[in-house]
Amino acid sequence: MHPSYFHILNIPESDSSGSSHLSAEASEWLFYIKFWDAVNVELDTTFGQYEDDVLPSNRVADVLRMINDLEDRCLREPPHIQNVVYGWTQQGEELWFSIKKETLCASLRDIKLFLRKAIDLHSDIYCQL
Repeated sequence: MHPSYFHILNIPESDSSGSSHLSAEASEWLFYIKFWDAVNVELDTTFGQYEDDVLPSNRVADVLRMINDLEDRCLREPPHIQNVVYGWTQQGEELWFSIKKETLCASLRDIKLFLRKAIDLHSDIYCQL
């Protein structure tokens, strides 16, 4: 597991307001529920775990909409804890972690603010997933 990092490309890297991240747990959860697979199908992109890619400015609003849809589908109803498989032991046993929905909602809220900023700036986003 590792965090995901994002940077608005027309903001200098030295300006921290142009960067954001997701915790390792929130990032892993998005892959576990196949969020990025859905993005790839809908937007004809190739976002993959442990890879870098650029989200074009004309697609940022689509990802924002998909995150809003995700919140409506997955985070409004019980259970209030999400269990996530993030790997396997050498014996083939699943490795799990649990994350509270409140934590996921806070992470998604931060990313949504970041996406809105990129939309306002008409900027691409560098994504390190």
